[in-house]
Amino acid sequence: MSPGDTDTVHALMSDPLVMRHYPRPWTRDECIRWVEHNQRLYEERGLGLWMLTLRADGSVAGDCGLTIQRIEDEDEIEIGYHLVPKLWGRGLASEAARATRDRAFAELGLARLVAIIAPTNEPSANVARAIGMRLEREMEWRGRPQGIFALDRGSIIASP
Repeated sequence: MSPGDTDTVHALMSDPLVMRHYPRPWTRDECIRWVEHNQRLYEERGLGLWMLTLRADGSVAGDCGLTIQRIEDEDEIEIGYHLVPKLWGRGLASEAARATRDRAFAELGLARLVAIIAPTNEPSANVARAIGMRLEREMEWRGRPQGIFALDRGSIIASP
């Protein structure tokens, strides 16, 4: 994700379907700040979200990557993903999340990943399960009920 991706990020994150499990779609200014935040994460920690493109034609499919979230006074590394609606249900989010998980554990040496998922977002929960995550707990996070899915590096024997 780079500053040149701002329009693409805004198109994705302002889509009411993509953002239906968030409090609301994002404004352009929020997307600018998000891109800047990801740039800082890349530089400081090797984390951040990457834009996903289709091999066939190079069109944008969404984003996926790692960010830092504060959960109950602990910094956790979250794996996150968003896809354009016309590509839902094709396994692309699982493919991207699996590659991100593998990079997090093998290349970055992270010990644990989480995914914060609304109870109503079953497709996202399915992606989390597909990469080996399990529901660890349910809680209120930022004023909304959320499921915290988690995966420890030691629990990965082979890629699911």
